[in-house]
Amino acid sequence: MEMTMTIEHMICQHCGAEVPFGKYCSECGTKVLSHQGSEQYQTTFCVNCGAMTPDAKYCSRCGYEKDYQHF
Repeated sequence: MEMTMTIEHMICQHCGAEVPFGKYCSECGTKVLSHQGSEQYQTTFCVNCGAMTPDAKYCSRCGYEKDYQHF
């Protein structure tokens, strides 16, 4: 089942990636601060904190690395 949601996104000051909502960059795991607009993203649930976050390498809520290949 594909999930999508419209969420605010930010720009990571560390790696420059567009980051959907949350406190942490979904590409490098660094804490982010400033809002830049809104987009629609595919989402997954984080196995660490249970938050629905973008389908990316790191959870944007808790910063956990979402390496689901070993599950």
